[in-house]
Amino acid sequence: MLKGLATSLVLANAIYLAWTHGWLHQFGLLPPPWPQTEPNRMAQQLRPEQIRIIREPKPPQPPAGPTEPQQPQNNTSAHTSTNTPANPGNDGNATTASSPTDAPTPTLATAPPAVVTRCLQLASNLNDRQFASLREELKGKLADNAWDVSTAVQPARWIVYSGKYASADALATRKAELRQMQVEYRDVSAAALQPGLALGTYSTEAGAQQALKDVTKAGVKGAKVVVERPEATVYTVKLPEATDALRSSFEQAISRLPTDLLRNKTLQPCN
Repeated sequence: MLKGLATSLVLANAIYLAWTHGWLHQFGLLPPPWPQTEPNRMAQQLRPEQIRIIREPKPPQPPAGPTEPQQPQNNTSAHTSTNTPANPGNDGNATTASSPTDAPTPTLATAPPAVVTRCLQLASNLNDRQFASLREELKGKLADNAWDVSTAVQPARWIVYSGKYASADALATRKAELRQMQVEYRDVSAAALQPGLALGTYSTEAGAQQALKDVTKAGVKGAKVVVERPEATVYTVKLPEATDALRSSFEQAISRLPTDLLRNKTLQPCN
């Protein structure tokens, strides 16, 4: 049985080998094997000249990123100096053509530094006399728009006044009496009323008259109501956009005025 099986396998392999190599096809016993072998397959093609191969275009690729423009490279060989033939009229000396690289490199202009400005004003207000003197001094030295002035009305100031005293001893005696009566006082600021004492300061005359009655009841004799400071116009002087040079010019103008006229009138930042 094993012998017959082995014989069958050998015979089957031989038949398969003959079929795959086309031996059975050559004798017309079986159809050609699959896949068909060359050159039989090529001979069986129908109108192969009409076959066209069409390739689809590839989609455009997005740019990988911004690229810097390439700077043109200087062609050093094009700028080399060349010797010109000697000119008989120049004693036979050869001239050399100048290279474009010999030209001076232009420098970029830098912007001037920004000028810093700030608002400044005199530390205290000016009266009519002080402002008139300052205005006359600044005339022709500072532009009209370089400084600014604003005005305000200063109300009158009344006081309950005791004085004038003939001597410093009389003034000291009066102060001792007021302390004993527990009446407050201060030295007057107006030069025309010195030496004297103010027993109260008031913005209206009616208020000062009422205060006079009160101190009289307290035992004070000889007091009266006077105007310590009359109503006046005051001036505030400013440098709205002061530079260092403008501030220096303004301070020099103040220094040329009498010392008692603008004493302690210094510049400070605007309020």
